[in-house]
Amino acid sequence: MRTVAIALATIASLSATALASAQQPPRGGKPATAATAEANAAVLKQLPFSDTSDFEDAQRGFIARPDTLTIKDDKGGVV
Repeated sequence: MRTVAIALATIASLSATALASAQQPPRGGKPATAATAEANAAVLKQLPFSDTSDFEDAQRGFIARPDTLTIKDDKGGVV
């Protein structure tokens, strides 16, 4: 159940990011359609974006983590 809550919180966070970016068109792109903006607004109202306890719980479980996480291929290039 806890995993589901964390997954939903992650989806909610990504949805909030998508909603914020939908209001400003990307470079060379176009703004979100009215239907997309409405769908994003509905998700924003349905999920508890102000409740960050799942994120805090997930961070508490880490013993250590690198300062930065850059994944590189076998030639040293960032992937």
